[in-house]
Amino acid sequence: MLLAIRYLPCVLEERMGRRSTGTVERRGKHQYRARIIIGGEAVTQTFASERDARRWIDGIVDLSDSGRFDTWKKGRSLTLGAALSRYSAEVTAFKQNRIHEQGQIDRLLSEETALCEMPLWSITVSTLQEFVMRRIDGTSTRPSVSGSTVNRDLALISHLYTVAITRWGLDELRTPVVRGLRCKENQPRDRRLDNPARNRSSVAPSEEQRLLEAALEYSKGQNAKVDLYNAIRFTLRTAVRLGELGRIEWRHVDLDRRVVLIPITKNGAPRSIPLCPIAIEVLTGMTQTREGLVFGNAESIRTAWNRTVRRAELQGLRFHDLRHEAISRLYEETDLSDMEIAAVSGHKTLSMLQRYSHLRADRIAMKLARTGERTQRQNQHRAGPTTSNGLNESESSS
Repeated sequence: MLLAIRYLPCVLEERMGRRSTGTVERRGKHQYRARIIIGGEAVTQTFASERDARRWIDGIVDLSDSGRFDTWKKGRSLTLGAALSRYSAEVTAFKQNRIHEQGQIDRLLSEETALCEMPLWSITVSTLQEFVMRRIDGTSTRPSVSGSTVNRDLALISHLYTVAITRWGLDELRTPVVRGLRCKENQPRDRRLDNPARNRSSVAPSEEQRLLEAALEYSKGQNAKVDLYNAIRFTLRTAVRLGELGRIEWRHVDLDRRVVLIPITKNGAPRSIPLCPIAIEVLTGMTQTREGLVFGNAESIRTAWNRTVRRAELQGLRFHDLRHEAISRLYEETDLSDMEIAAVSGHKTLSMLQRYSHLRADRIAMKLARTGERTQRQNQHRAGPTTSNGLNESESSS
């Protein structure tokens, strides 16, 4: 049954010697179209509530009275696609993770053509709700993506709106990205290298062995641009991120102090990584000229990694999994405290390391056992010596 259309007159106060009249038209259960004529030109916008529609009309009159209407009108034609291209040139190009974010922008431009053709002003919460569902469910031509991927897309769009408002002069723009749009984050990856020591029934070479053999073969190649073999060995002992690894230069290495300086980290601040003996052995064993990058840039390392993983026939293994493996080994093989492990891994908060606490469950159980034995001895000491029937002397005498 079609809803009856009703017009809600919205007569605005007289300003600057003229009267502007706007109307709000109800077009559906939660759909109100605001319309106002400024300088002989009709301007419309649809909202979910009558109240928002009336506020918008008031805002348009304010823009007209303050002489900002023409600027707003020009910005109103800015589409999401054009805004993403401008954002890429003015913001993304100067970010540390520009390669990753540029790929994210390119995917949105190619996969969400209809959305990217919409003006920023016309994108509403419901528009993005449909976007989220398309991304989560997938289409006949595009597979579904995870909730974490959708959240990163929403974060990018949200920051784009912030930049448009604060830097591009689109003061009246409002972001459609609200808290309720975000999806549930994925569980953290738990991919580890298999180890025959943890699986006694296995007689096949470990994944680490296969990976290192393939990496060594790649590194010895004539066209190899990076020393992937030593990059992997170093990462497994330092838990360094790929982006950090690709920035290490020989001038950052201090073997006397047993540290490597990471000038720019994911968190934006430099940090020094303490080196274990094997990490020092990796660096001292490298024979190339000690100038420039130690292992190569991040993109070259990533390319070499992808080729090596395919050669070693390792399924579902990413370079970042080496960081997870390294931190897991610090918990399994050392007695370092959480604070000390965080100094190695570069985590800002200890809460990020809670996912590794189960790796020391056996040690916690042993501590509990020792505590229980100590408590039992203290209780026996307070109760006094026991007799042959299991009662202490005070109980047997009574």
